Amino acid sequence: MTQRRAIFVAHSPPAGATGHWVDLSGEAAVAAKQSSDGGAPHLVVIDIPNLPRESRERWKKSFIDWLGELNIRNAGTGWWAYTASAKNVLSSHLGNQIIQILALCEIAGQVNFETLYIGGATPAQIEVFQTWAQGRNDLTVEIADTAGKPWFALAGTIGRLLFQFLRAWLSFALPSRGISAPAPCDVLLFTYVDGKLTDHADRYFGRLAPLLAEQAPGTRVAYAAYVYAPYRKALRDIAAVSGTRYFPIFNELAFRDLVWALAQSLKALHTSRYDLTSAQMLGVSFAPVLRDALSRDVTFGSYFHNLLVYRCIPRMAAKTRPRIFVYPYENKSLEKLLLLALRRYSGDLHIIGYQHTSITPRHTTLLFAPGEAARTPLPDRIITAGEITRQYLERHGNYPAGIFRTGCALRQTWLDAKPWHPLRDRPPRILLALSSSRLELVQAVAFFLCLREAGVRFELGIRPHINFPLHLLPRDLRQWSALHAQDFSGTPLTDNIAWCDLTAYVSSTVALEALMAGKPAVNFRVADTLDPDPVLGDPALHWRADGANGFVKALDGIRALTADRQRELAADAASYLRSYLKPPCDECVRLFLGPLAPASDMHRMTNVAATTQNGETGTA
Repeated sequence: MTQRRAIFVAHSPPAGATGHWVDLSGEAAVAAKQSSDGGAPHLVVIDIPNLPRESRERWKKSFIDWLGELNIRNAGTGWWAYTASAKNVLSSHLGNQIIQILALCEIAGQVNFETLYIGGATPAQIEVFQTWAQGRNDLTVEIADTAGKPWFALAGTIGRLLFQFLRAWLSFALPSRGISAPAPCDVLLFTYVDGKLTDHADRYFGRLAPLLAEQAPGTRVAYAAYVYAPYRKALRDIAAVSGTRYFPIFNELAFRDLVWALAQSLKALHTSRYDLTSAQMLGVSFAPVLRDALSRDVTFGSYFHNLLVYRCIPRMAAKTRPRIFVYPYENKSLEKLLLLALRRYSGDLHIIGYQHTSITPRHTTLLFAPGEAARTPLPDRIITAGEITRQYLERHGNYPAGIFRTGCALRQTWLDAKPWHPLRDRPPRILLALSSSRLELVQAVAFFLCLREAGVRFELGIRPHINFPLHLLPRDLRQWSALHAQDFSGTPLTDNIAWCDLTAYVSSTVALEALMAGKPAVNFRVADTLDPDPVLGDPALHWRADGANGFVKALDGIRALTADRQRELAADAASYLRSYLKPPCDECVRLFLGPLAPASDMHRMTNVAATTQNGETGTA
């Protein structure tokens, strides 16, 4: 039997090394593909995101079922306060780390190699893989170097917790000038404030407040605001907004609440009080990675702030005395603490979750394992942004029957169709729309660099996400983009879409706006193991590209479009978008009034609910 070796390295294999290479960080693989010297050309790079879709879907389901079982066993206030419990691969490292281990086990079991270098693994991931490899006589595991020691040493964790405590005390304990005290209302909208407010629309609910007042004159609407740091600046912005009532929920905190949350956070470092016996897959315990994630939640303050929400929101509800409470539904840990607290406040409160934007197959937090929803705090009703997202969640989410209603998109502005001219022989103008992460930025720009080096002709305009600007690129990619692309940072989206012939994206919702405006959209894949595409289904004017060859084929398909054919497809795409992000209408707006809706609406909604419970899909 040939003995094989799996060698863990911190970043990259030594120069001149031969064998196979799996890079868990993603960025080293980009460097390897662009490198013309060193050891990289002698290595066979295995990209986990490029492994068969069937495998990636299997790992995703395994993760959902695994964490779902843990949620069922440990359901309670202390457990839900951990951000990792929400299965969110975007806000927690847990999901990606679990899926990476499952991928490594499959690679080690099926790929023919003599030496497999693995870069970027955490100590906990290495521990789990070592345990799995003990059952294989043909594989030895070596650790040449690691990505670092466990960072959550007790002293550092306590120091960070004390910092969170002091910052909260200094921020929340000071008086909030210019902001009135919470007053009674009929509808309380829970929202997040992390940027500049306007007099006209909320970031999550748009113009819902005045629309509700139109449907039910005299309805009093207020906002319960979760305010992000810098807290004092955000309070000044709130005080400057006229015509709306934003009440920061953390203003309801007392010093004893901060002390309680700090004590509970210290207690949460001891995970032995939870049942982790089901933290196994492949016959191996994944508890080391889980404990890593739980400790990270405590160390960086998400656990602490979730508990603060639990303490302050009942006081806000007691002062405002709403009949209806509406919040952006993402099934986050914070939301579960919110619901637990509100259920303690009053049994008469009708709670509505609003699925407010696009969703993707990567949004595992929205999906439940069998039986998990029954143990999870959920609202009385979930209103979706349109028909397509409702159908997706009903089909894949394991939700209780009858919980969904098809609503409307309150955040989006409908774009008019933009002029489109056949490409013929000219280079296409490509709008690269970015979101999600710095890694997506790096790999997407590197993707187009490789296309240009392969001889593909195009003009490129880059619209980076506000949190991941172009200066975060490595120097070589930053220099290349400065010479070969236009920087659309901070420019109007409508101008960007009018400029381009097509939009290229990995996960950005700009693709939906492009289709809305009749412009083709091409989804290409880079670093994501799970599908991050917000375009669900197979609408007109939409292409998916696996790698550079797939992107060139998509360009050929777009180049073949005539003006007449483009207009036909643009009409189909607009119809799809009106089902995905349904424009607001009176009927949809009245859904947010719940029991306050006119009697005729309530009668019709009850009939729809009964129909859905009987197994038929209804739309209210």
